[in-house]
Amino acid sequence: MSNKKFRKKPGPVDLKSKLKSKNISEYEISYEPMEDESVKALPKSERDHISQLYALIQKSPQQVVPELLDLKEKHPNVPVLGNYLYVAYMLLGDEEKSDAMMLENYQRHPDYLFAKLTYGQYLLKQENIAEFEQVFENKFDLFSLYPKRKKYHIAEVISFWGVIGLYYCGINRWDAVEQTCQVLENLAPHHEVTKILKARLTQARQIVDFSQTINIAHTLANK
Repeated sequence: MSNKKFRKKPGPVDLKSKLKSKNISEYEISYEPMEDESVKALPKSERDHISQLYALIQKSPQQVVPELLDLKEKHPNVPVLGNYLYVAYMLLGDEEKSDAMMLENYQRHPDYLFAKLTYGQYLLKQENIAEFEQVFENKFDLFSLYPKRKKYHIAEVISFWGVIGLYYCGINRWDAVEQTCQVLENLAPHHEVTKILKARLTQARQIVDFSQTINIAHTLANK
């Protein structure tokens, strides 16, 4: 999860009105910190320590890695620790270790949202659309994936729609990409994820426009 600060907005966000799909429902989106359920079971001293390490990841990833490794070994059923290590390794530029941690975290905790998202993004980079669809069970909205869960942190929602948007790019569903961009534009217009998807959509439109121009020119040339 990114530690980017988000502007607090009151009340739920109606995604159904922003993304036309029978599977979209209203989520209660929190702009305040949300503690992972697996972390809540730990003693308060360890919960506080994990929070402190999370705050240090962006500033000093090398410093937090040894402590996170110790905590993960002590608490193998806390998936957020694997996610933090994945982020730390990425920031250190260690692709081999970040990929290994990503795979391990997904294999151990396939239902953990960020483990699913990081593995899904890895599959998209490999252009493995079929396995991506299996990982997400062909359920491309949070309500279908987690029907019992109603509240998410804003970073979870942005990350989810970012990865699903990339999937739609991969299968050339540009109508769905546009709808996903509308959701992200409403939630976080200046976020990097929003910018990336909008750039992909713009590029795709330019390619289509250029192709149509060539077709028209070809038609005129043969008149």
